[in-house]
Amino acid sequence: MESVNNCGVCARPLVYATESVTKTCDLCGKEEKTNIYCPSGHYVCDSCHSKAAIEVLKNVLARSKNTDPDEILEQVMAHPSVPMHGPEHHAIVPAAIITAVRNTGYPVPEGAIDKAIERASKVPGGWCGLYGDCGAGSESALQ
Repeated sequence: MESVNNCGVCARPLVYATESVTKTCDLCGKEEKTNIYCPSGHYVCDSCHSKAAIEVLKNVLARSKNTDPDEILEQVMAHPSVPMHGPEHHAIVPAAIITAVRNTGYPVPEGAIDKAIERASKVPGGWCGLYGDCGAGSESALQ
């Protein structure tokens, strides 16, 4: 099995740089600054990297009646489209918590889950390693 630290294009180990560089996503063409890229020049942006996992997340949350956020997290993370590590986890955690709260019957504002996914998706991939705290728990700092 490929390491989660390998390039999604050529499978070479990724560079985790201390200084950001400007790269263009090989999938969507978006140009952005990043600290994580392939030594062969490949780059996949967080949005493209997370696309399948976020769709799985939304589908699971829409059907969930579970009130235990840990169980919701486990259900989402068990899907093969959700990698063990990656920026998608920044959105999975707060969305699962809000879903569990909603499922207890507590009134949750309309659109709160989508807003949590949107906000948490702004936390860049590599946040955890570069800043020393989990990106899933620090999304509110970016608002």
